Amino acid sequence: MEVYCAASYGAAIQAGEISDRGLVTLLAESGDAPVGYAQWRRSKSIDCVIAEQPSELGRIYVGAEWHGRGVAQQLMHNVLALAVAAGCDCVWLGVWEQNLKAAAFYRKFGFEVVGEHAFVVGCDQQRDLIMAKPLSTP
Repeated sequence: MEVYCAASYGAAIQAGEISDRGLVTLLAESGDAPVGYAQWRRSKSIDCVIAEQPSELGRIYVGAEWHGRGVAQQLMHNVLALAVAAGCDCVWLGVWEQNLKAAAFYRKFGFEVVGEHAFVVGCDQQRDLIMAKPLSTP
């Protein structure tokens, strides 16, 4: 986990993500304090996702003390609105197969498992479920 976190998180890495014009980072705050964030991008589809204009929810995280307080739901609503406004016909994501709480959250928003792929955390190869939600565009 330390190897994965060191390679995926840090001030320079997150600054690069925030400045990436193809990646939208949404920040949830309480007062001046960040309490969660989501990252969304238009993306190429992967084999198990059938879409002409796909997009990806790359991350959605909320601080543990904010779980159950509507923060994640608002972030998800905002991501879905971004995708619809961009003309996307699908949002997809990967979720670790053991993260049952997250998978249940995604199901509440209409995401369904459409496939899987390997996800390496450090030296440990794990299985992510690929979940997708079709969108109606205006």
